[in-house]
Amino acid sequence: MTSKNVKEMITEIKDLSVLAVDLAYCSILFADKDLAKEVSFISEKIEALRESMEKSVLMAATSGVKEDELIGILRLASYSERISSVAEELAKTVLKGQIHDVEKSALGEAEEKFIRLKIGREDSGKIILNFGPEKRIWVFAIKRKKSWIHHPKSSQRLETDDLIYGWHKPV
Repeated sequence: MTSKNVKEMITEIKDLSVLAVDLAYCSILFADKDLAKEVSFISEKIEALRESMEKSVLMAATSGVKEDELIGILRLASYSERISSVAEELAKTVLKGQIHDVEKSALGEAEEKFIRLKIGREDSGKIILNFGPEKRIWVFAIKRKKSWIHHPKSSQRLETDDLIYGWHKPV
């Protein structure tokens, strides 16, 4: 087990679990079934990463790495997977058509204002960094045609008809 590989896996699992929660909330707020399906996909990806990391940890256990260090790694991966599972359960309410108005209302009143914007021709070609600094938007996902871009970089170019998901940063 190389600590860099495990570190990368932990980072990816953590980032994906946070993304799953944000996307699950957006799927409820916007009653977006495609988004809910993406949350399920992310949850499956996290599960596969966790399994891969567990195998690496088991191999490390045979090479003399301290058990206490390995237990912490396994717990972190397990907890992050649980978070994504809860996000998936939230998103399933959208797929089942069981969204309650109270849920939408509560999410609409949260401090973080989730947004979904469709990119028009006037913004096509702009990079995220230059897209809306005055709007204080943090973009965490882009749906481009039938594919998804998770955690896009600030240098990511936007295209006409992209759907961007993010939240508006409070001033």
